[in-house]
Amino acid sequence: EHTQLRKLLQPAFTPKAIKRWADEARVLGVELVENIAPRGHCEFVADFAKHLPMIIVLRMLDLPLEHREKLIYWVSTGIRSVDQEERAAVREKMNAYIEDLVDRRTAAPGDDVLSKAIHTEMDDGSRLTRELAIGLASGLIGGGLDTVATTMTWIAWYLAQNPEQRKTLVDEPQRIPLATAEFLRRFGVSNIGRIVVKDMEFYGAPLKAGDAILMPSAVRGLDERVFDDPLTVNFDRRNAHDHTTLSHGPHRCIGIVLAQQELRIFLEEWLARIPDFELDESDPPVMAPGIVPSIDRLSLKWRAS
Repeated sequence: EHTQLRKLLQPAFTPKAIKRWADEARVLGVELVENIAPRGHCEFVADFAKHLPMIIVLRMLDLPLEHREKLIYWVSTGIRSVDQEERAAVREKMNAYIEDLVDRRTAAPGDDVLSKAIHTEMDDGSRLTRELAIGLASGLIGGGLDTVATTMTWIAWYLAQNPEQRKTLVDEPQRIPLATAEFLRRFGVSNIGRIVVKDMEFYGAPLKAGDAILMPSAVRGLDERVFDDPLTVNFDRRNAHDHTTLSHGPHRCIGIVLAQQELRIFLEEWLARIPDFELDESDPPVMAPGIVPSIDRLSLKWRAS
């Protein structure tokens, strides 16, 4: 089933398609940074990190750019709010939005990735059910926004406190691709939530049907049996790509190449225009645990030219 669903999305993530989205991401990234740079300060999450990936998702789904603020709020609140009622209310709004989107794309398909997935036959001649289409759209919006934005923020947080390594990337931008893999390894944010379907024992731990569990797959990047000195960011680490931050095998994130491109674009365009920046001590970072450990607020400052 998973393989069939993945095949429906694959055309949107071919090298040619990725290049198109990456080219758009670079234009948008430059625009965002150039608007921010003269100010000498920013709240990185709200001013940059959440905008770049969301704009690309909206382009892929052919949705109005003016929808980005509410979608950013719905996705972030639905994942991170500790207020159960608020989280439920936001998810209800998000679900209604996605259901309406699926119904409109079903009735009047366009040239976007969701329309093509809905109207393409699978190997057995069937097409997506409404339920699966809703799940697919939800995954594209949530996954496309949150993982990239959160990883980007951890990278900015790290570089703000490590000027020597920041200068390395400014002076040697050709090292950014490997540095991107190293950042994905060190700051893995994607964990897997699952429900236990039957009573069992796993390595001595009793699991009961109905239990909610969190499998922190991202911590493989911090395994000293795989990576020497794993807590240290090392731009020369040759096996940096050997992480499971974006899953592995048949479940490897279908958008991993696009995600890597967006992170590289951030590093290339931001460091070219704001090479020296630091944490704003008057407004300390706000961090949050959960299925996606995040920095919810990151205030940065620099000397504006």
